[in-house]
Amino acid sequence: MVEQRTDSTKTWQRELKRLLDMARAQGRPDQYPGKRKGTRINVALPFEATLDPDSTSVPWNVHLHNISEKGFACWSRKKIKVGDRFYLRESPAEHPSQWLPAQVSHCGAGLRGFLIGARFDFSPPGTSNPNFLSLEKPSPPHPAAPSPASIAGVRRPNLPNMPK
Repeated sequence: MVEQRTDSTKTWQRELKRLLDMARAQGRPDQYPGKRKGTRINVALPFEATLDPDSTSVPWNVHLHNISEKGFACWSRKKIKVGDRFYLRESPAEHPSQWLPAQVSHCGAGLRGFLIGARFDFSPPGTSNPNFLSLEKPSPPHPAAPSPASIAGVRRPNLPNMPK
């Protein structure tokens, strides 16, 4: 099992490298790095997506919006739930390429359908990626609003009279 897993990971990594090289040649780097450590490449390319690459169901068309070593964004007519695993590949008619597994990190409605953001997930199917969605720092909890009783004795500053 470990040997098969290693072979799959190497295949996925080779395919990802090929796609990144193609995107660099046809797209342009995003000028806003934000919190990213790697470069995101803006590119518009036709791709296919499926929820199960072993199924006989027909994949649907998506349009790659950007890609990096960590993940990608694509436009889709189909909504996918956050946390779902799905697969993406380049869609040349004569030579379909390797499916790349990803896990949805966001999916929002837009003018062209749904903008799906996903991270590549090379963990075995049926298992959860322990690092998924934990890469960002958790949001600090919102402080509770003070109750009216707790602020009843609070002195308010004197404000100048405002003209009416």
